Amino acid sequence: MTDVVKSKRIAAIDWMRGFVMIIMVLDHVSMVYNRNHLSTDSAANYILGTPLPAFEFFSRWIRHICAPVFVFLAGTALAISVERKLSRGFDSKGIDKDILIRGAFIALLDPTITSFFAEN
Repeated sequence: MTDVVKSKRIAAIDWMRGFVMIIMVLDHVSMVYNRNHLSTDSAANYILGTPLPAFEFFSRWIRHICAPVFVFLAGTALAISVERKLSRGFDSKGIDKDILIRGAFIALLDPTITSFFAEN
């Protein structure tokens, strides 16, 4: 008989984050592969008086909550992770340093690698 290791992760956060990612993927894919997609449906590109089909309006509206929910869930997971590390005796300055280094690395990827591939 094998021992089952119980995960300390909160499955609801992971499931909701995955669900939101699927909705975001559908949004991004529809911009590329939907030949009826209106490129003027965003606030930046909207042309006054342009009709927007009801289905596209409601589907885009529901997808606009994805980014804030995803960021909220990522922050929640980070807060839980920090609390667990603190309860195990990790130094709070070390945790802060680790988070800042990871954030700086991700922020550095955008203007370097990500932008390089987006231009080609």
